[in-house]
Amino acid sequence: MDIKNAMQSAKTESNTGMTTSNFTFPKNFDFNAKNNSAVKYVVQGAKIKCNKGEKATKLHLPKNHGFYANEKPVSNDHDCIANSNIIPFGDCQIVGKCNPFLAPKWENVKEDTRIKGRPALLSCSTLGCAVGGVITIVEDGQQ
Repeated sequence: MDIKNAMQSAKTESNTGMTTSNFTFPKNFDFNAKNNSAVKYVVQGAKIKCNKGEKATKLHLPKNHGFYANEKPVSNDHDCIANSNIIPFGDCQIVGKCNPFLAPKWENVKEDTRIKGRPALLSCSTLGCAVGGVITIVEDGQQ
């Protein structure tokens, strides 16, 4: 079921675990990427790691986008602001102290699922850092 069909179904269903202030996903809505159950949507608190960083951190969403999975805000490809969404990863193997200089958006996103008008972030998404690292999703945060 895609978002458009889910929105239609949501008008007639209630009492579900996935909501927005104006929209409720039906219980049978497949909130995982099509044809790959191992790929999931990323939510607030997902564990992220830079391949050049010392430690993993969590993805932060200072502003949620109004879409939730398991009562946690879902992320989009523009959730990549240093020191807001992306907290430094400790020491950097390239420059010492991590001070991320990030790409303007995440790559490998779900183009046909829009969260606040932007593609949804997936557990396989990556984000480049101009210093030389690549940030990946370690855990999607839905646990």
